[in-house]
Amino acid sequence: MYVYKGLLLAFGTFLAWETRNVTVEELNDSRNIGACIYSVVVVCLIGVPLQHILPTDQINPAYVLETCILLFSTTTCACVIFLPKVRNCF
Repeated sequence: MYVYKGLLLAFGTFLAWETRNVTVEELNDSRNIGACIYSVVVVCLIGVPLQHILPTDQINPAYVLETCILLFSTTTCACVIFLPKVRNCF
């Protein structure tokens, strides 16, 4: 599963890197999507090793870490994508 998800994340990172300088008005979300993918990559590079380092006999720290990682990643992505759109409406 890590290989499959890692390949998808690597492909998304590649696409974000290649489209970082696109100036077409219809594709102006490419920088925001790239920032989301980069933040998820950083969180994965930190969170996955920590998840495996934590002891397996104590489930609570692993659960708290996984929950914090998921909440941080989804909140960051939602804010990066949607806050500029909301700001442009007002």
